[in-house]
Amino acid sequence: MDYGMMSPGQDLASDVWADVWVSPLKPELTVLVPIFEQERFVADAITSVLSQRDIACEILICDDASSDRTWETALQTVTTFLAQQEDGSPALAHSVRVRRNSRTLGRMNIHDMAADATCDTFVQAHGDDLSHPNRMRRIANVFLNPDVTFVASGMRIMDDAGVIDHEATIIAPEGFIDVDTALSRPPWMIGAVEAWRASLLTEGRPLTMDYAPVGHDRIMGIRAALNGAGFGISEPLVDRRHHEHQWSLLLVDAATSPTQSHGWALVGTMVMSAAIDEIDAAEAKDVITAEDAAGYRDQCEAQLAEFHREIRHYAGQLISEGRRLLWT
Repeated sequence: MDYGMMSPGQDLASDVWADVWVSPLKPELTVLVPIFEQERFVADAITSVLSQRDIACEILICDDASSDRTWETALQTVTTFLAQQEDGSPALAHSVRVRRNSRTLGRMNIHDMAADATCDTFVQAHGDDLSHPNRMRRIANVFLNPDVTFVASGMRIMDDAGVIDHEATIIAPEGFIDVDTALSRPPWMIGAVEAWRASLLTEGRPLTMDYAPVGHDRIMGIRAALNGAGFGISEPLVDRRHHEHQWSLLLVDAATSPTQSHGWALVGTMVMSAAIDEIDAAEAKDVITAEDAAGYRDQCEAQLAEFHREIRHYAGQLISEGRRLLWT
């Protein structure tokens, strides 16, 4: 598609990728930009990806059937950025493709997007987060090591207004990530800061909807560490937007929502249960020894017990106040 002919209101075919800009340069990696109900933030997020320096990327932008103007805003952002390149700036090195889903795929949208990528290494760039200018170059340099299948970086935390909470900055471990670190409730090991090889999606248990409540991103980090292939970049390369209570309001039937700690206990229970499955699979393939597997399982069980205690305590508080749980 000639980007000059595309308008923000154009009705592109649903579920079909459209080429907005095709660079003559071969991309080094694919940037997956899933967007959903992020009208307020998506322009800045996409611009931060298009502005990546010293590298050619394939950029896939997919709207997951948003009900607001996320899709229209995304298209306007891309066309405006490209028009500015015509005004004397260097030609865009990245190739850009866009798609709008006819129905919401949720967690599985990333898998759908990855299946259509032309590169075998992917970076997640969420529609409300900001990628630092050198993010993709730094990640691509790490993947020059063929043994690496997973990369996570540090991140800064910002609020809806874009104000950075410097005290909340997460510094990831530098270098290869061991299993003990991957199992230690690391807040940095989430999709906002991750990149991985395509092989990580297919090795081990299939990442189906059974894993969706856990977050496939957390499982891939553990999977890579078990295989000695996870790598950390300590420098923050992402500004991750934290929406206060953006999902935890769904946990109870009252205006008062649980704390972040309660929410993490719920998610952590699922993460550790899935991690045990990954440990069992790695042991069965002789990737790790039976002795190491037993030790890792003990770590998971200890964390599960802690999470269960916290959830039971919180559930008891709700019941004593006459409130109804919307989860079990």
